[in-house]
Amino acid sequence: MMSNPTTPSALHPLFRAPSVLLDLVQQGETIKVGAHETLFSEGDPAQYLYCVAEGTLVLSRYSVSGDRQIMTFLFPGDFIGITFEKSASLGAETLSKCTLLRVDHSVLEDQAARDPDVWRALSEVTWRFLRGSMELTFTIGRKSAVSRIASFLLYLSFRQGGFSTPTLVVHLPMGRQDIGDFLGLTIETVSRCFTKLKESGCVALPSTDEVAILNVEELRMAADVID
Repeated sequence: MMSNPTTPSALHPLFRAPSVLLDLVQQGETIKVGAHETLFSEGDPAQYLYCVAEGTLVLSRYSVSGDRQIMTFLFPGDFIGITFEKSASLGAETLSKCTLLRVDHSVLEDQAARDPDVWRALSEVTWRFLRGSMELTFTIGRKSAVSRIASFLLYLSFRQGGFSTPTLVVHLPMGRQDIGDFLGLTIETVSRCFTKLKESGCVALPSTDEVAILNVEELRMAADVID
């Protein structure tokens, strides 16, 4: 569903897109997508560069047996579809109702060829994604289940706090199964880890989609965070 272009003032306050890319996608279309819908699947033609204005999505891949690995969660300010390949290597699915800005890849390629600032912005956004992928590899490969959940909560706290002062009330736009598919845990293990963190006094669980951080330092210790 398409609508009128979204203006910067209407965007989520955490929108931190490089201005040159924000200007570019605002020249395109604004679309609204419902919750739990597929934006595109692995192997689909790579037609658009998207930027999340509102809502939460995931990038994921499925194994032959149908198991899902979430590669990353996407929040306002994140880009989707930065590739010069002809097809998508990951699929994108919405977790909530989303507002997305999009521009055709042909426009992106033309601008990148003519404007070095566009190349730099693309490099910056690509590096953000790669850094997140490396953090995920470390979290899954070297941490216990409880440490993975604690690390994830700290990340959301930082992200939802506007990248400056972490928020002490973390909203969970994703379900326990989504968290498990991201961190390589079963849904039962995710639930047990939340319970253990609650029992330790690190957090409170006022609802299934909200976590209150009661002791930041204890949560950092649980996450095995040094600084």
